[in-house]
Amino acid sequence: MEVQAIHQQVLGMHGRLGASRFVESDKPVSRDSVFGDRRWDMTSLVTLPGVKSYQKSWDFGSVPGFPYGFALSLAEYADARLFVPVVMHGREATWLTVHNELVALRSFAEYSHSQGLKGFHQVDVVICEQYLRSLQFGDAKGKSYERTRYMVRLIYQLWDYRSAIGECLPSLPFGRPFEKLFKKASTPNSEENATPIIPEPIYSALMSAALDYVLDYSHRIIEAWQGLQGVWDNDVIPSGLSLSGGKKKLVRVAIELLSGSPATWRTLGWAKYGDVYEELQQLRAACILVILAFSGIRVSELLSLEAGCYVADEFEDGHIRYYINTRVHKHRERGSKDSWVVIDEVVRAIQVLEALTARVRKAAKDERLMLADGTNSFFSVHRMCDGLEFGELTTGALIYQIQTFRNHCNNKLDRPSIPDWTDENGVTKPWSFNSRQFRRTLARFIARQPFGVIAGLIQYKHLEVAVFQGYAGTEPEWNKLLEQEKVLASVDILEEVAMDLSNGQLAGDFGIKLKEEFAAEFRGRAEDFSPSQIAKWLASSKKSLFVGKFNFCFFDPSKALCTQESVRADRPTLNFCQPDKCSNACIGKRHIFRWEAQLKQAEEFAAHPKTSSVQRELLEREAACLRAVVITFGK
Repeated sequence: MEVQAIHQQVLGMHGRLGASRFVESDKPVSRDSVFGDRRWDMTSLVTLPGVKSYQKSWDFGSVPGFPYGFALSLAEYADARLFVPVVMHGREATWLTVHNELVALRSFAEYSHSQGLKGFHQVDVVICEQYLRSLQFGDAKGKSYERTRYMVRLIYQLWDYRSAIGECLPSLPFGRPFEKLFKKASTPNSEENATPIIPEPIYSALMSAALDYVLDYSHRIIEAWQGLQGVWDNDVIPSGLSLSGGKKKLVRVAIELLSGSPATWRTLGWAKYGDVYEELQQLRAACILVILAFSGIRVSELLSLEAGCYVADEFEDGHIRYYINTRVHKHRERGSKDSWVVIDEVVRAIQVLEALTARVRKAAKDERLMLADGTNSFFSVHRMCDGLEFGELTTGALIYQIQTFRNHCNNKLDRPSIPDWTDENGVTKPWSFNSRQFRRTLARFIARQPFGVIAGLIQYKHLEVAVFQGYAGTEPEWNKLLEQEKVLASVDILEEVAMDLSNGQLAGDFGIKLKEEFAAEFRGRAEDFSPSQIAKWLASSKKSLFVGKFNFCFFDPSKALCTQESVRADRPTLNFCQPDKCSNACIGKRHIFRWEAQLKQAEEFAAHPKTSSVQRELLEREAACLRAVVITFGK
């Protein structure tokens, strides 16, 4: 304890936050500050005019416990709010929003500290109730109902971000949901899809592990299994040993065999052949997850997959497109064959399943990849498969395997855990998967994060293109599902554009046009009206709204540059967008940092002494176009 106290004192003297479990100390949080700084200078993230200087920075030394305790927890919270929001809070918050939240949460930290606590992890229901009473009745007359409600809601929001905070609240604040403290009218949408979306922190961690199994671990697992099978077939059987004697010999041989091919992804590696069987079960579950999550197929279609179900078309440019053939059952009495395009990772998962089921398929004279026998001996090398009866995995068994895979990853693998979730009653527990969630979750993330990346590898836009090149692109139910998610996403995006417009933070031809049209319609500047008024006005526009990496596109086919050479002219080709030239382009706050980065790069290359005069002229011309957009933003 004395060493820790001295370390804390040294950090405080040097004006640095303590080490975080989740954020590197030298991670930039703005142009002028890194995470570990005591004072964050966030001026570069504030473009709204009229903001007071104190709102552009934050001193974590003003929070109890600095450089650890409450101070470090609020720094982790602020970083997550700015850069890695949890799924229920949609998108990154602005610095001004985070600043206001820090002010309110510091009040909670100060009260908790006054009660002898050192961090949020020591807060209990009693402290929460006492703090609420201090808000309602302290300082002579207490705070307003709205302010009290806001400050308490932020305590629940701090709980929502617990996966990003090292010492966060240990349980649901107040021991009950926020709605039980502050009633709020709700108007449920009867048409809303009732299938729950898998929360992004869970989905990303789960699919990252599944992809690692399919792409990285599968070769070593199958190689070890085949080595054990070779020992049984070539050594044990010819020796005439009994079953028990053969198993004993297999135990001895397996130790040497497995030592030459270590399972580095497992916390304890593997030492016995039973560990190989366990990994084979998890590998099969990982293949199922990759196919479900990245193809958009239903479980019934997954269960119909057979060996050799994928085919490849190679184009003149060397590009290969993969199709898988299966049987569609929904709304079709006997099912009918169909095919659609899939990404490479799905094909790899099918190839692994083919290897895992080869022996059983041969014995059963059945090419289905989801064969099962209802026992735990499916992969046993000593088992004679001839004459046995095999069925197929049931939906319940498939979901059980997914749940088991999640538990296996958390308990036996050397990787970050797949997080739990908190239900509506405030109970933290593992997420409960069902067979429909993966299809809807894929639609949700394609609609809301078209340029996001899942599991650090696969881009949602790539998935959307692949899905729409094949069967799913013509399936009415999938199209309806994706359209519902895009409508919900469009509402959020309109609100975002409205907020940018109300702050004067738009650029691009259509962004400037929006401000002019709004001024003409309402006889004033957009900055003078609330975002809700602007959102309603934007919603009345008949133009389709699309989200690109560098701009929003309010699509008007007659003015689009990207579709002039395209066969399909009813939607923009965002990867060919020219937002500095096209009159459909609207550049918002979420995009401007990319323009600033491109401008800086163009200027640096133009100024480089080794740049030729021709290259310099082209770069300066490009920089001028970029500069015009950056200068226009916010004016």
